Parts: sequence; C-alpha cells; structure tokens
Amino acid sequence: MSLAYVLVILLKFLIVSGNKWDCADYYWRDYHETIPDDAIPAGTDSHGKPLYIGLAYVRGYELLPATILPSEKLARTTAYAKVFNTRDNVKV
Repeated sequence: MSLAYVLVILLKFLIVSGNKWDCADYYWRDYHETIPDDAIPAGTDSHGKPLYIGLAYVRGYELLPATILPSEKLARTTAYAKVFNTRDNVKV
C-alpha cells in the first residue's frame, strides 16, 4: 500500500511541475514610473520601445487591464469607448 501511495504522490508531482502555465513566481506590483527588472515585456510600440501589461484602477470603472508605456511613464486603458491615461493606482 505504501508503494502505491508513493507512486500517486510522484505522479501528482510530475503533473503539477510539468504545468507550463504555472505562474507562481510572478505577481502584480505597484508601478511607480519604473519597470521592475524581472518584468516581462508584452510587445513593442510603433517606435520599437517595450510595452508591459498592467492593471489600472479608474474610479467609476474599477480595475481595468492596461498597457504600460514606460517611455511616457503612464498606463493607458479604455472603458466604454473612453481612453484613460493614469499614473496613479497602477500595477505591473
């Protein structure tokens, strides 16, 4: 019985550790106009500068996905056909 228990645990470990979508090492941080060294770029703008994904809180619209533009030191998001540029309450 103990051998079966060990095999089940080993199998479970292999399934969990083999999950390529596991993001345990990543988390949201407050953005204060400086991109952390371990941030992952999400693409580039029309000038070839990196862009990052963020979260921005906009009063009345709550938490929204945003694009962080490090060259402009702000986050840009949209809601209901309105564009919001903010430097406050942003996470990267």
